[in-house]
Amino acid sequence: MVAALEKDPHDPKYKNQFLNIDLEVGEVKEAGKDRFLVTGRADNVTVRVTFLVQPDLRSNLQVGTLTAGDRVDFYGELGGFEKGADGVVLTVPSGSVSRVTRAPK
Repeated sequence: MVAALEKDPHDPKYKNQFLNIDLEVGEVKEAGKDRFLVTGRADNVTVRVTFLVQPDLRSNLQVGTLTAGDRVDFYGELGGFEKGADGVVLTVPSGSVSRVTRAPK
């Protein structure tokens, strides 16, 4: 899919596409009292995902404890795609955590 998006990032068939991504966490920023912005890598692609963290969304509660090197599997809707100086960047406006794997200490 990334190769196809590189050819035509505005192809309408990818609009509203749901993705399942295994992300290696690079950085976690608190973007508000109930949301975190996580940036990391999935294969050769940079991914930026926002996670809502609310008491009734138990699956996302552990996002606030993520650190660099952890892995998080999540799904969410593709919000944007761009080619940046460091390669391809995918944006997911609202992710839902499936699994977290902590980096070895």
